Amino acid sequence: MNRFHLISATIIMSIVFAITAIPTYAQPDPPLANKEAETKAAEWYAKDQGIDVSEAMRRLQLMHAEGYLQAELEEKAKDIYAGLWVQHKPEFRIIAAFTRDGEKTIRPYIEKGPWANLVDVRIVRASLAELRAEQTIVQQIVDSLKVPFTAAINVKENRVEVYVTDIKFLGGTQLPPNTVVIEVSELPKPEAAQIWAGERINGCTTGFGVRDASGNKYITTAAHCSRDQSYNGTTLTWVGERRGGS
Repeated sequence: MNRFHLISATIIMSIVFAITAIPTYAQPDPPLANKEAETKAAEWYAKDQGIDVSEAMRRLQLMHAEGYLQAELEEKAKDIYAGLWVQHKPEFRIIAAFTRDGEKTIRPYIEKGPWANLVDVRIVRASLAELRAEQTIVQQIVDSLKVPFTAAINVKENRVEVYVTDIKFLGGTQLPPNTVVIEVSELPKPEAAQIWAGERINGCTTGFGVRDASGNKYITTAAHCSRDQSYNGTTLTWVGERRGGS
């Protein structure tokens, strides 16, 4: 069964909706119903990564299943879970971050699954739940200053990032400990996100664009992609999850 995430291309502050966990994390998804689409995706990925198509197929199946693992960890280890992402180069690995007890926590989820020898554990300072709470606080603080900004969670760096066009706008404002301020030349304009299929985002790649009945534009990602995403300093709002195939 195919799964993908739907992310709004409209530039607004991050509003995170819960993803329903599917407890079949131990094995990859069955082959996609649409063989032509599966083959095209594998061919594109193989070319992008410099690998053969059969290896690309194997990796894509693993990445689909990784989405289930991510959902399970968010639900059952939320106090210490800090995020999970795919490393494509120099070696294909799945990186799982925890604030403590990472090896012990993840072992039951992977020891009998296809990722047993593919997962690397990293110990970091803040859990994903803590970063999300901190992002909310940061947005409230900066909003009160009437300063134009965007904010996003960088899971790989284990931090909240605030983007402004001039750091002096913040006037030395004290921000939470896991937050960094990044100065950019300009902030994205509402309804003007220039993002296309195949763009790199956090541990992932964007899929095809879609439009709803009201004309709102979105991009899709595979199910393995984190719901905390940004693109060039723009927070991409997670909207929902859809299933397809049979």
